[in-house]
Amino acid sequence: MYSKIQVNTANVIDVVKSDDYNIPNPSQLVFAGTTSTNTVIKDITACANIFTSITTAAGGGNLLVDSIPITGTPPRGLDFTKNSNISAAQSATSLAQNLFAIQVGNQVQETTTNATGHVVSIDSSSQLTLDSIIANTVGDDYILRQNGFINRLGVKVGYVVLNTTDFTMNFVTEVTNDAQLSVGGTIMSTNDTYEIYAQNDVDLKVVNANEGALIYVGSSAAIVQDITPGVGTADPRYVDIKVTTAGNQVRIFKNFPVGEYLPVQCIKIWNTGTDAAVRPLAIF
Repeated sequence: MYSKIQVNTANVIDVVKSDDYNIPNPSQLVFAGTTSTNTVIKDITACANIFTSITTAAGGGNLLVDSIPITGTPPRGLDFTKNSNISAAQSATSLAQNLFAIQVGNQVQETTTNATGHVVSIDSSSQLTLDSIIANTVGDDYILRQNGFINRLGVKVGYVVLNTTDFTMNFVTEVTNDAQLSVGGTIMSTNDTYEIYAQNDVDLKVVNANEGALIYVGSSAAIVQDITPGVGTADPRYVDIKVTTAGNQVRIFKNFPVGEYLPVQCIKIWNTGTDAAVRPLAIF
């Protein structure tokens, strides 16, 4: 029998120390990205299909009306019901057919003010109803982004979000549109990196819901080699780390050397009982 460090391992995850939750299962990773704003996740890179520079006609209220015929010269319009589109890059050559249907939740951005909304309903081949007023002037250009958090990734309320910038964790509270999520606990700040896993509060509290992981004990503290013994200075090369093992035992490893692997597979790293500087990695 081999330990995980002796064989090829497929996944590694930053561990958020928690008294409540087990380590998420890396095989349940849905998406990883960077938020462009504060408190919520806004990330247009989640969207697989992006259509740009489509001129709109004047709508009313929350309506968005595409005024360019799809058979124009150059062919440039968007048929919302048949979902035929010509992108800016393709418009000079041929008419392209998009394979993914325009759906409720697709994000729309007006390019002059960068105001955004999302699709509430598809009213006709040339008209959408949005959740906000973003384009009501003839000549407005917009970007339609689709197949993101809702339509492609299938993110659900309750999925766990791991902030890999500051090592915090919480859960999706709202899937606003294909490019925006709300997350509990206000854990996100502008330019924070994050990972989303298809596990929820219940999954991460169940004993042995995930297989045990090999834990690499890292630290954010500077490693000082000339600690003077006997003068009350804590040696950052050694830390306390509290774990729940794969066998559901809770133990504290006292004065464990930084840079080593724990000798037992674990499902949780506790916040209480673990030194603040500890930055573990879980290897699956």
